[in-house]
Amino acid sequence: MTVRNCGRVLDDIYRYAQANGLFPRGLRRPTEGAEYRAEIAGALKEKTRLGRDTRVPCPTETVRRLVHCEDVSEWRRVVTRTAFFTGARPGELHAWRIHDYRKEFGVHLLDVREQKTLSKKGFDSRLTPPKTSWGRRKVPVHRSLVPVLDAWLARGWQQHVGRKPEADDFLFPDANGESFRETSSVDFLDDLRRAGCETTHKGVTLDRYGLRHAFATNARRAGISSDARDRLLGHRPKDVKSLHYEDEDELLPSLHVEIEKLPALLDEVSATASPAEPSPPIEPLPNPEVLVASLVTESGPLSGGCSTSVMISAEEEGFEPTVPLRVRRFSKPVP
Repeated sequence: MTVRNCGRVLDDIYRYAQANGLFPRGLRRPTEGAEYRAEIAGALKEKTRLGRDTRVPCPTETVRRLVHCEDVSEWRRVVTRTAFFTGARPGELHAWRIHDYRKEFGVHLLDVREQKTLSKKGFDSRLTPPKTSWGRRKVPVHRSLVPVLDAWLARGWQQHVGRKPEADDFLFPDANGESFRETSSVDFLDDLRRAGCETTHKGVTLDRYGLRHAFATNARRAGISSDARDRLLGHRPKDVKSLHYEDEDELLPSLHVEIEKLPALLDEVSATASPAEPSPPIEPLPNPEVLVASLVTESGPLSGGCSTSVMISAEEEGFEPTVPLRVRRFSKPVP
C-alpha cells in the first residue's frame, strides 16, 4: 500500500476506536497532529526520491532490439511489446484474459479489470481488483500492436500452451495455460543479454516496470494530453470535469485518437542498425547581387513616398529559415 493509504487506514482505525468507546472522544487523535502530517510528508518525499533513484524508462532502442531478437521466445517478445504500447502494470498485464481483447465502437481495446499480485510472505499470488478505482479502464490498442496480438492468438498461443485458446483463458499464460507473475526481473534481464542490450540505463538496473515508464515518456513526447495520459495509465484525473462528468465508453474513441499519436517506434529502422545514406551535396549560395535582383520586381522612387513595398517577402518567394527563429520575450512593453 502507498504511504497515503497507510495514513488513511491508520486514521480510520482511530475513528473506529473513538466511535466504539475504545479511544477517548475528547482526546485529539494522533493522526490529527502536526507531527503526524510532517511525518507523512517526509515519507512521501522519501518515496519520491527512491522512485527517481530506482526506476528509469526502458530505452526505445533497447525494447526494439529485444522484440526483434529470435533468441527470445515469442511469448516474452509479445508481452514486452504489449507493455510498451499500453503502459499496463505488470500485474494488469498478466491478469488479462482473451475476452478482454475485443473491439468496441470500432476500436480495438484491452479491458483492465483485474491484476495479478506478487506473492508475499503469508500471501500467495492471486487475482484482485486493480490497484485503485481508476485502474479499472479500457486501453485502446495501438495500430502496430493489433496485428501482433492477432497473430499471437491465431498461432502463438496454441504453440505456447499446446491447445487452442478459449475466451476465458489468460492472454499471456504460463506453459500450462495458468495465470502467473514473475517475482523478479531476472528473466527480463536475461532477455536483454540475449538481445545484446545493456541491463542498466543511467546507472539503474532495468526491469519490466520500466516499460510502463517508457510508455508514459513516449506519450508525453508524442503530444498526448495530460488528461489522456492519466486515463491510459490508470491514474486519477486532475480536473472535476474528468472526475464526475465524463463517461468512459464515450471517451474511448478520443483516447484511441490520442494513443495513435504514438509512432510505431518498435518497427522503425534504427539509426544505428544500418549506415546512414550520404547527404546530398550542398549547392553554393547564389551571388548576392543576383539574389537581390530576383527579389526586386520593379524600380521604385528613392524617396519614402511609396506606400507599397517593391520587395517580395520571403514567404511569397518560398524561402524558409534553416533553423527555427527564437521567440523574443520582453520584460518591458515595446515603445
